[in-house]
Amino acid sequence: MMMLLASCQSIAGNEEEIAYETELEAFGTEAAFLRDLMQSDRTAIAATVQVGGTQVAAFIEYNIQLAATIQSGITPTATLGSFDITSGGAMSVDMFDLSSGEMRFVQVGTTNQINPDDRCFVSRQNFFDNDMTFVIYMTALALNLQAGTVMRVDWQYGGEVVYSNAWTAPQSLDGQCIALELRPSNAPFLPGNWTATMFINGEAIDPAPFTIIQD
Repeated sequence: MMMLLASCQSIAGNEEEIAYETELEAFGTEAAFLRDLMQSDRTAIAATVQVGGTQVAAFIEYNIQLAATIQSGITPTATLGSFDITSGGAMSVDMFDLSSGEMRFVQVGTTNQINPDDRCFVSRQNFFDNDMTFVIYMTALALNLQAGTVMRVDWQYGGEVVYSNAWTAPQSLDGQCIALELRPSNAPFLPGNWTATMFINGEAIDPAPFTIIQD
């Protein structure tokens, strides 16, 4: 009887120990699963935030350029995800109807690249790296340009005009590209939001917002 009782106690103890170890193992597996799930959730949240931020920035950039394009009288050709509306450079004068004889200024905006021969922009740009940008141009295509027309650009930072420059048309032309530049020697390229506003004979047209960033 004593031997049978001892044997039963041993079996019960072993079963209890096995059950305890099984329970611990289950808890460990569940903890590992929860840890992996939390890590997965954190990764997913971070990715969602990053993608969301990129999409918001892209949408803002798209709207800015779309508004400028509509104001310039050009049919928008950009789609969300392609924000360089006029990456092929300035449109040819032949693409516009000049029959009215009305002087107009189209394709107004900023860039850091122009063709030295005709001063037409190579591609549009609204963001400029502080360390890699040495000149910013405010450009436009003048249609039915009249001799004596005065074009001026006010460069604003923080709501204040920090520099202003102008150009006077020496002769009348069907079309001509205009580019007035801003250099660090004119005003420091401080990081932040800027605005370039072109004036035609004192009348403002198409303010062009742009941003200078610093790495």
